Amino acid sequence: AEGYARDLIRSIQDTRKSEGLNVGDRISLTLTVPAERIAAVEAHRDLIAGEVLATSLTVLTGEEAIEVVRA
Repeated sequence: AEGYARDLIRSIQDTRKSEGLNVGDRISLTLTVPAERIAAVEAHRDLIAGEVLATSLTVLTGEEAIEVVRA
């Protein structure tokens, strides 16, 4: 589960970069993950939010997607 969280963090940081956000920018984060991954995300919610400076983290079920917006 932590490995998945670390992979997500990397993907979120890549998304942040492609959106033109700086590393220090606070973000609102929406993660859409398959149902079988929800528990892993929730178990590491604080780690994920802390590593990517997310002021809010919404987790939805569905096809994997990452939405990053400057907070």
